[in-house]
Amino acid sequence: MIQRTACGGEDSSPVLARASFTREMLQNLMVIFEAAAENNPIIIEMTATRVWAITPDGTRLSIGVTTLPPSIHA
Repeated sequence: MIQRTACGGEDSSPVLARASFTREMLQNLMVIFEAAAENNPIIIEMTATRVWAITPDGTRLSIGVTTLPPSIHA
């Protein structure tokens, strides 16, 4: 089920995914940009256990561990 959330902006599109990043995860992401992506965008994938960065050449690198959010129906 897709839930709409108030974001205070003009975009009324449904939220499809959320991610929480720690400082360490953001530092890991910066290392990936500096070493592998340069000025190219990278793709972020989220699984039930990890957040991954996919570099322009297709390399999949772990950014950090994820936790599942609490159920919105709890």
